[in-house]
Amino acid sequence: MKQLMIENSLFIIILLFPSYLFLNKVSCGINKIEIKKYEYRVLEGLRGICSLLVVFHHYFWRLDPQSKWSIDYLNGSIYKYLIVMMGQIPVCFFFILSGFLFFNQVGRLKSIAIFYIKRLARIYPSILLSLVFSIIISSYINGQLNFEISGFYSLLPFVNTYFEGSSYGAVPIYLINNGIMWTLVWEIRLYISIPILDFFNKYLANKLFLILICVVVTFIIRCCGFISDQSSSFIMLFIIGFLASAIKSYTLTNQPSKIIAITFVCIAFSLFNNGRIYNFYSVFIFLPVFLTMVYEYKIWSFLKFNSFQYLGMISFSLYLYHGCFQYLFSEKITNPYLWLIISTLLLSVLMPFIYKSIEVQLSDKIKYKLLR
Repeated sequence: MKQLMIENSLFIIILLFPSYLFLNKVSCGINKIEIKKYEYRVLEGLRGICSLLVVFHHYFWRLDPQSKWSIDYLNGSIYKYLIVMMGQIPVCFFFILSGFLFFNQVGRLKSIAIFYIKRLARIYPSILLSLVFSIIISSYINGQLNFEISGFYSLLPFVNTYFEGSSYGAVPIYLINNGIMWTLVWEIRLYISIPILDFFNKYLANKLFLILICVVVTFIIRCCGFISDQSSSFIMLFIIGFLASAIKSYTLTNQPSKIIAITFVCIAFSLFNNGRIYNFYSVFIFLPVFLTMVYEYKIWSFLKFNSFQYLGMISFSLYLYHGCFQYLFSEKITNPYLWLIISTLLLSVLMPFIYKSIEVQLSDKIKYKLLR
C-alpha cells in the first residue's frame, strides 16, 4: 500500500512540476516582477529547480501519517534513494552556488560593514517573517497562541546554532518549517568567512593557493576530529564554489579539455567516499558538473527559459515558506495527494507576492535606512 502511495505521489509530482512553473510565471507577471539582468542565467534557473525539488522532497517526510516526519517507511528501497537524493543534491548545489557567487567578492570588499549590512538586510527580514508565519500557523493548528520572545529568539539562525531540537510551544520547529534553518546557519558561516578570506587574499598572489589552504585546513581539522565528516563536506561544498569561481576567472571561454581533466581528478577523489553524498570526498564530483553550468553548456539551455528564471528569483521565499504550507494542509487534510496538490499550487501563486513585498521592497527600505 505504501509503495503504491509513493508511486502515485511521484506521478503527481511530475504533473505538478510544469503546473508550478506556469502558475508561478503568471503570478510573477501579475506582480510585475521583471527578470533580473543576471550574468549567470543558468545558475539562476538551477537555484529555482533545486528549491522546487526540496519542496517535493519534504513532502515525503510527511507522507507517513504515523510518524509525521520520517522516511523510514521507505525501508531502503530504490524510492528511498531517489527521494534522499531529491533533497541532498539540491542542498549541495545551494552551497556551491553561494561559494561561487561570494568568492567573486574576495579581494574586492571595500567595507566589511557594508557587506554585512547588505547581506543581513537581504536575508533576515524574510527569515524573521517566515518564523512569525510559522508561529501563526502553529497557533492556528494547535488552538493557542503563546508567544515568548525567548522562545522566538531560539529559533533564529546564528553562526553557532542548529535548530532540529528547537520548538515553539510543544511543536518542534522542523515540523512547521521542514527544518530548513540549518542550511541558513551554514550560509551565515560563509558570510563570516568571506571578509577573513578577503584579508588573507591581500598577502597571497594567487587565489588558487588560498583555496588550497582552505582545503588543507578543512582536511586537517576533520582528521583531528574537530568537525564531523558531514560538516567537512558542507565546508568543501563552499570551497568547490570558490574553486569554480577561480577557474572561471582564469578561463573566460569554454574549456572542454580542462573540464574533462578536472572531471577525472574529481572522480578519483570521490571514489574515497563512504557511499554518502555528505562526505568530504564525494562532494568533489559536483565540481565538473557545476562548471558545465557556469560555462553554460547547451545541455543546460532550458534553465535560461523565463519560467525557470522566475522560479530562481522567488526560490528563497519558496524555501523559507513551503514547510508552513505543507504543515498547515497536511494537518487539516487527511488525503496526502490532495494536500500535496493544494499546498504546491498555492505556493506557486503566493511566493511571487512574498518575494516582491519582503525580499525586494522591505529589504531595500532597510538597506536604504542603514546605509544612508
